[in-house]
Amino acid sequence: MEELVQTTTSPELEELVQRVHAYSPEADTQQIRRAYDYSARMHGEQKRESGEPYVTHPLNVALIVGGSIAIPHLRRAFARMQEIEGLKK
Repeated sequence: MEELVQTTTSPELEELVQRVHAYSPEADTQQIRRAYDYSARMHGEQKRESGEPYVTHPLNVALIVGGSIAIPHLRRAFARMQEIEGLKK
């Protein structure tokens, strides 16, 4: 499997990583960074109806819940959000 190297970031991503680390110091925050990078690259210039980059909404949802729930639940929430967004198209 190809190793993904993070190439993108945002202030929101950095805040999420800090919140997750504060809640769960043993969490693999590199995995969160790689997931964000992958999503940002795969969605490229895709925009939401608001005109914001597609990746903005799932990231903001993660910021809301990132410091208050366990990491496995966060992963499932991300996956479900992606499914819901895909069904709207």
